[in-house]
Amino acid sequence: MLRKRANKLFILMLSALFSLCSCDNKTNNNNSDDNGGNSGSQIIDDKKEPVNTNILLTEINTGTSVVNRAVEISNIGDSDAKLDGYTLEIYRSYSEKSTNTIKLDNYVIKAHSSFVIAYKDANEEIKSKADLISEDYLNNGTFPVSLNYYDEVIDSIGQIGYIYNFAEYAVLVRLKEYFKQSPSFDEQGWVRYPINTTYTLGNYEVISEEDLLDGPKLNEEAFNKPFIDDSGYGQGGIIVSSLSWTSDGDTSGFYYGYEYEEYDISGSLSTRYYAINTPEIAHSAGEVSDPYGDEAKEFTNNLLRKAKHILIQSVDGYSVHETYGRMLAYIWISDLSNPTINDYQLLNFLIVKNGFSHPAFLDRKASYNSNMTHLGISYVEYIYHAELYAIEHKLNIHSGE
Repeated sequence: MLRKRANKLFILMLSALFSLCSCDNKTNNNNSDDNGGNSGSQIIDDKKEPVNTNILLTEINTGTSVVNRAVEISNIGDSDAKLDGYTLEIYRSYSEKSTNTIKLDNYVIKAHSSFVIAYKDANEEIKSKADLISEDYLNNGTFPVSLNYYDEVIDSIGQIGYIYNFAEYAVLVRLKEYFKQSPSFDEQGWVRYPINTTYTLGNYEVISEEDLLDGPKLNEEAFNKPFIDDSGYGQGGIIVSSLSWTSDGDTSGFYYGYEYEEYDISGSLSTRYYAINTPEIAHSAGEVSDPYGDEAKEFTNNLLRKAKHILIQSVDGYSVHETYGRMLAYIWISDLSNPTINDYQLLNFLIVKNGFSHPAFLDRKASYNSNMTHLGISYVEYIYHAELYAIEHKLNIHSGE
């Protein structure tokens, strides 16, 4: 009798224990059902590494034809970086929702290295630099791109939701001072190289903002080039000159000598500064100068009066005369008695950098604007970046006053 009671008690205890386990399992299953897909996302979130702030976009190359497209992602950190969870998003519409997604799972960027994604039909020079060749990467320099970590935009080139020319017909490279992830595109943190540039791709150590704001420099080649050719177009050559008279902020009189007399270039000639347009000044009684017109005039003329050496450089591939028959050129100055070639400063650039002009009368896509470069950057792009500096510091015409 005692044995039967003991067996019955043992069976009841097992039954209670089984019920308790079943209840616990049922509770867990119900939690999974209630969470649905969020339960899986939560597990992923628990395993997800923090965003690696050393991974960022550093270049977009739009190539010389419709298919030669590439984009560069760099790892500026000291350790190799896994790209699990990262995607490159392309926005080929005016929407904030991407139209193309390139997944980067299972890829790794080595420390202090770049990772290049190229379009599948790009030329062999570009594809030879690629770590990933994709049929989804098509970008003509007007479609924004972003680097995402799961669904979060951590870096971008171009403004998402807009299609505009931020890198059309150009190679856009990030400046060293702006090596920081940013969901918002800051134009000042990038510089345009000529469209046929390929040596920057796969190499993020290129140029700094300090270099840009120092302005372009002359090279020895310019002194060996002719000033003009038989067609009347400039060749980027140099004429050693002197100041004949001063005028407003973007026009002066310079002495050209008689080497090019057969091209009607001789003596003292009125010269308009290429790529700029300072505010107008009053030329007769009753007229009023535009805001900062007189200040621009004084800025330019003061530098010219102090200059001990002046060089006139024609624009390589462009007319040496402007609409009204004046000469059109780059003006280089130095206030040193015995300047080296690197001591000359481009006056056109200085006028824009100090907030006295916008870049003006320029076709940024024109090939001739890429003929004259320093450190691989065209003079024109130095001038454009000078304006961004003047805007940031609210200098003169950008002051809002």
